[in-house]
Amino acid sequence: MDKSCDRISDLPDGILDSILSLLPLKYSIRTSILSKRWTNLWKSSFSYATDLDFSKDFAKAQTRDQFVSTVNRYIQLHTNNTIDEFRLYFHPGEDYKNELKKWIEFAIQKEVKNLSLVFCQGIPDGEAYRMPDVFFGCNSLISLRASHIEFNPTTEFNGFSSLVTLQLNEVNITDDTLEKILSSCPVLINLYLRSCFGLGSIKISGPDLRLESLSLMLIDAYEVDIFAPNLRSVHFYGDILYGYSFRNVASLVDVFLSADGYEFTEPEHDFIQILSGVSHVKILTMCTGAPMNITTAEEYRPEELPVFLPNLLELQILIGGQIGEEYLGYIFGFFKHTVCPCLMRLFIDLSGSYVPIIRPYTSEAEVPSDCTFSDLRIVKISYYRGSDSEKKLLKFILDNAILLETLILVAAPDSFTDTVINNIEDGSGAFHSGTYKKTRSLLHDEMLRWPKASKDAQILLFEHSEFDSTIRPFHTHTEYYLENTCCDL
Repeated sequence: MDKSCDRISDLPDGILDSILSLLPLKYSIRTSILSKRWTNLWKSSFSYATDLDFSKDFAKAQTRDQFVSTVNRYIQLHTNNTIDEFRLYFHPGEDYKNELKKWIEFAIQKEVKNLSLVFCQGIPDGEAYRMPDVFFGCNSLISLRASHIEFNPTTEFNGFSSLVTLQLNEVNITDDTLEKILSSCPVLINLYLRSCFGLGSIKISGPDLRLESLSLMLIDAYEVDIFAPNLRSVHFYGDILYGYSFRNVASLVDVFLSADGYEFTEPEHDFIQILSGVSHVKILTMCTGAPMNITTAEEYRPEELPVFLPNLLELQILIGGQIGEEYLGYIFGFFKHTVCPCLMRLFIDLSGSYVPIIRPYTSEAEVPSDCTFSDLRIVKISYYRGSDSEKKLLKFILDNAILLETLILVAAPDSFTDTVINNIEDGSGAFHSGTYKKTRSLLHDEMLRWPKASKDAQILLFEHSEFDSTIRPFHTHTEYYLENTCCDL
């Protein structure tokens, strides 16, 4: 066979159109440079495309004028009656508001099912983009993602009858509007609100609410009330000034709670009340605020202890900010005052910046004397540095986990301790990997000599860069922070 023979170009137009229709738009367009045979093929393919992707990758290396011109050209070529997806990544500015309105109306007229409008930031005067009225009558929508818009429905708005997933990022929306959405979107399953403006008293409730997944990143809210019998997953990050209540959440399975950076706001978060509302969950991730709140309750609110988590199978504790000796002590306080008999997997993330200073209040550092982990099998501690307080924590776990199978330690990028670094540094400031491995081996051998309640427990010690994280927590504490939507256009 002649190697120069182009058998693909000999295929009928219909087959080539089908091939191009399966490619992302930018790759389909690039085929136009292959030969004269391919020059206009992408146009006929695009005319009936069901996935129009004008997102970040498409916008790359274009000025705003070029982007607007290109999108207008492609929309004029499109002749299909419907589209499944329309994704737009753009900073509109005052000069392009009319173009933006035209594009959104185009998508609505095509009965778009999945709409993503990432506007990067508001128009220059600081206002969010106001959605056209026709948008609020779109009943074909299954999924909506929007950023930097004003979500202000018309008086005729009766909800989105087909909407399953709603994701809003830095959107202007009021408490009343959110309640109207929840009451008038009958099949809404997933709701994500990130840094939205105008929300103060948030009520996630309704007699017919089908919501199963809720993710909240809040900045100014003072109250959240959740009444959702079908809710299975809640992920929350931010500051709640007055109240965070769970009612009728019997289906709830996993909860992610982080007030990292807000632990000392007034009034303090009442994690005892929060955990009591979700006491039946099987998977829980929490920041330092929860064990801190429970530990200090021993002195100020002893009548509210202990906290019962009878079904908890997996717990992850995130130690953020600056790690002082008392922060690890709060972990002791948590297990002293919390009953979780079914706990099987424990993850502790020590990724906060380490400050080895003992603070004035140190009574929480006392190791519980009557705590037994009757079913704990796997423990993983990330960003381990080998400090005395961390070793104290390890010994506490080994002493009390009678069925422990594996204890995994993943070193922090800055190694274990300054002592370890000094041991492997020569006069020139160079580090010897052989000496490092020897030092790590000595640390590992020391741990193996510690008493263990479970004779079969393995202790595995890894460098930060080498560990294949096959054992991971159910929650990773970045996946719930929606991606950064800033752009240059």
